[in-house]
Amino acid sequence: MANAILITPTGDVTEEQVNGLEDFQQHVGGYVEALSSDDGDHTIWLNEEGKIAGLPVNSKGHRIVHELTILAPDDVIVGPVLIT
Repeated sequence: MANAILITPTGDVTEEQVNGLEDFQQHVGGYVEALSSDDGDHTIWLNEEGKIAGLPVNSKGHRIVHELTILAPDDVIVGPVLIT
C-alpha cells in the first residue's frame, strides 16, 4: 500500500491510499503511465491515453509535474494526477 496525493482536473487535492495496479488505474481513469521525479523521491502517475481520450487539462497537476520533472515546456498534463 502506498500513500498518494490525487490532483483532479478541477483542482481538488486529496490524500489517498493506493494498493496495486488496479487501484492506480482507477484513480487515473485508465492505463497508467509513470514518471519519476528528477530527485527520485516521487513517482507521478498519469492516464497513459489521457490526451487521446480528450481528458481535461489539469492546471494544478501540470504546474506540479513540470516542477518535479523535465518535460518539454509545451507538454500539457491532462486528467487526474497521482503522486506517490
